[in-house]
Amino acid sequence: MGYASRSEPGQYRNATSISAVTGRVRLNELYRKIKERIWCWGGRQLFWNQTESLRAEVRNLVYELTDELLAGTNRAKLPQIKSKQETLQELVTSTRSIARFGDGEFRLLLGEGITYQEHNKILEARLRIVLASDEPDILIGIPSLFGSLGELKPSHRRFWRAFFYRYREDIYKVLRFDKTYYDTQVTRPHIIYESPKMLNDFFEQFRGIWRGKHVIVVEGTHTRLGVGNDLLDEAASVQRIIGPARHAFRCFDALLEEAARFGKDYLYLLALGPTATILAFELGLRGCRALDIGHIDLEYEWFRRNCSHKTAIPGKCLAEGGFTNRLEFDDQSPSGQKYRAQVAVTIEDARRKGT
Repeated sequence: MGYASRSEPGQYRNATSISAVTGRVRLNELYRKIKERIWCWGGRQLFWNQTESLRAEVRNLVYELTDELLAGTNRAKLPQIKSKQETLQELVTSTRSIARFGDGEFRLLLGEGITYQEHNKILEARLRIVLASDEPDILIGIPSLFGSLGELKPSHRRFWRAFFYRYREDIYKVLRFDKTYYDTQVTRPHIIYESPKMLNDFFEQFRGIWRGKHVIVVEGTHTRLGVGNDLLDEAASVQRIIGPARHAFRCFDALLEEAARFGKDYLYLLALGPTATILAFELGLRGCRALDIGHIDLEYEWFRRNCSHKTAIPGKCLAEGGFTNRLEFDDQSPSGQKYRAQVAVTIEDARRKGT
């Protein structure tokens, strides 16, 4: 297990035939782009025979790889990850928690900081503990994007290709290939995909998880999960613990202490970046059910508004991948008054705000 494999020989024959259709089209396009960039880069020019050599190498690559796959000498190593739908079904039918790793969590785990969360050794160590966990009641989510990216929009394919080009080897050192992970993208079913399927049903299943439950939302200052839409309307009650929008891990102990006071009878919905990953794990260890569901609210907003790309949503903030917005929030609107009434506690960083 842990290696990409095919049980039916016919599938390999199909892979060969792809090279005559889709493979050739994609490789020709790749060659054209490479050729254009080589000829334009810095005003330098490459001799025609060198570009022809490159073209021959690229066009023949699909055949070489197919042959190696048939011979079993080049099997791509891939982690075992349940699909988005399988992950959602597990959340719907069980009482297990989930802690999710995305590109930001992996960067922090590997010693880098990200836009809204500085790196420190304690954060890195705790992320490593969560990722290595075998706790039966806590699902560990990683992106289901280590292999095919065919379902993604072109810009997102480019992002993940660049990410794995830089980080794959280091990430593989901390993953276990005898372990089954769940899909981090379960909370991001819409905006990065070319043709997302059955989104209305997908979000309805999510809403069913907290239907009739008493909910504690732990989120950043400008997150406002479920505010201005009906995402949480069927919860029995909603209370909120508000943490810092940036560098929330500085307040981790206080956030955990405040959240744990509510106890096991509450369902915890966490939207606080990498801090939520560790918080979900720690609450799960204490017997609480905690779901790290960052981005589900914005994805729901974009679905309801029929958005095809990341779009500013009034009163809510998204800061990732160079895309940052924060539109004003009307505290006196009906949704603003409802939100303020739900806030049970606000925890602020004792250091300078916004640093």
